Amino acid sequence: MRRGGKNSLNTKYTATHIIIFMVLFMGTVTGSIVAGRFYNESFNIYSQNIYESFRSMDMAYDRLSELRDSFFKYLRTIVLVWVLGFLYGGVFFQGALIGLRGFFVGYSVSVFVIQFGAGGLLLAIAAVLAHNIFLIIICFWIALKGKRSQEDLAEKFFILLFSLIGAVIISLYEVYIIPPICLLIFNALN
Repeated sequence: MRRGGKNSLNTKYTATHIIIFMVLFMGTVTGSIVAGRFYNESFNIYSQNIYESFRSMDMAYDRLSELRDSFFKYLRTIVLVWVLGFLYGGVFFQGALIGLRGFFVGYSVSVFVIQFGAGGLLLAIAAVLAHNIFLIIICFWIALKGKRSQEDLAEKFFILLFSLIGAVIISLYEVYIIPPICLLIFNALN
């Protein structure tokens, strides 16, 4: 049996999968704990601001500008994770970005559930989870696929191209689908 063959390569990437997934999980749990720990009555003030925010997004006339802003927000995240794939120790920074994204998702979902109960779970799924899970999957895919193709630059650009298509889909969802769904849920809650 050859040392350093294909089996050791698969073991190395399986360990990377597990580590990045654990960082994401720990970030999500930490965000949930922080939201629960700092809950107070000021969340009631935020709930009205959240409602007004979704209402203004639904009534916005310049959706194209919102779409552009949303796309560039996700583009920055995706390109940063992609560029870090070129660095020798980039997987650690990629893991940190994925963990941070997990923290924000966990925090946001917990705030919605604490504030609105079961309806908050629906609100969190529509407003936070759907597109953030898709973004996390894209970042996870870039981090893991990019490490496997260290030398193949064409494959890295192919990965970036599909990731940018994902960013367009996420942005379209955020600008055109989230506001009406969230308003519907808010109206049902009130």
